[in-house]
Order: sequence, then C-alpha cells, then structure tokens
Amino acid sequence: MSINNTIAILRGKLPSNCMAISELHVKFADGEYRIPDVSVFCGKDIKDKYNNDTLHLEMPKLIFEVLSDSTEKHDREYKMKLYADAGIEEYLLVDYKNRTIEEYYLDGSSYKLKGIYKNEDNCKLLLYSQVTFKAENVFEPFING
Repeated sequence: MSINNTIAILRGKLPSNCMAISELHVKFADGEYRIPDVSVFCGKDIKDKYNNDTLHLEMPKLIFEVLSDSTEKHDREYKMKLYADAGIEEYLLVDYKNRTIEEYYLDGSSYKLKGIYKNEDNCKLLLYSQVTFKAENVFEPFING
C-alpha cells in the first residue's frame, strides 16, 4: 500500500501546479523509459500535458521508489545514477521491509542523504516544505487523501 498512501499524502499537500502520479513511463536520454513508483511533475500546463498524454516527455521534480528484494540493488545503483544524471532534484526510497524512508537530494551530479525516517519521524520534502508526513503513514494498510 506504500504507493497508494504516498499518492494520497502528496495530493493534498503539493502546490496546485503539481501532480503526483504512480507508475507513469518517463522518457530519459537515448529513448530509455523508466516507470518510477511515484513521480511528481510540476509546471503551469502540467495538467494539460497529463490530459493530452504528453506528460511522459517531462522530467519529474522528485521520485519515490518502493524497494523490494528484486529491485533494491537496481533502485539504489542504476536508477539513482540515472535520476541524478537527469537532474531529478529529490529521490526517496521507501523500504517496506524495514519500514523506513530514505530521502536524498541532488548535490551537483549525485545524491546526498538528507535523512532516514521511521515510525513517527516527520519526513519533510526539500522541494515542497509544506509536504510533511509521518513515515509510518506510508506503511499503513491504506489511507485516503
């Protein structure tokens, strides 16, 4: 339920010119597509691009990936470098097994760890400081936003 909860948390707190979307194909350099678990897109015409099916051509501002045994190494290594090279400003890894959220921010051409959150720790996004949530809320069975 991490993906649904993350979307619900973000939808109520992001600026009106932003959208949180799950599992949308995003085009990177050389025609490579990736499908982040949750992407946040912002811009004055972002909703029009979504409605016209051209949002996948935009670069997200931040991405959440939910780790699993089969994807963890890929998310931590390949995708982290791909997203940093693309200039995605914030990258959050949701570790369902350990019930933690790791928040990274782009510093030059690579990510630096801002913090690791668990239980009642408050996670506050760097890009959108009005978006704060308790880490444990991401792992609840399902919340409505």
